[in-house]
Amino acid sequence: MTCHFPNCHFPNCHFPNCHFPTKESIVTTSTYTVSGMTCQHCVTAVTEEIGRIPGVRSVEVSLDAGKVAVRSDDALDPAAVAAAVDEAGYEVVGAAAG
Repeated sequence: MTCHFPNCHFPNCHFPNCHFPTKESIVTTSTYTVSGMTCQHCVTAVTEEIGRIPGVRSVEVSLDAGKVAVRSDDALDPAAVAAAVDEAGYEVVGAAAG
């Protein structure tokens, strides 16, 4: 894929409104179902452990739904996420890439 502006210097494109996807615009979101979370401490523990995985940009936990949405630079290794959740004291019981 190439930028449609002549003389573009991707990834440091200097043309306004360039639509070439940059690393900042390519983000993967994966959702995991986690069992055992019951309080805000659980949310904090899971958020911190998953946040330590290289490439993770953000972690959003829905305590009521038992869901964890992870935004990352690239697809994450599900085993790494499961290990992080396990380290926090909980268990991944389902996953879906999105």
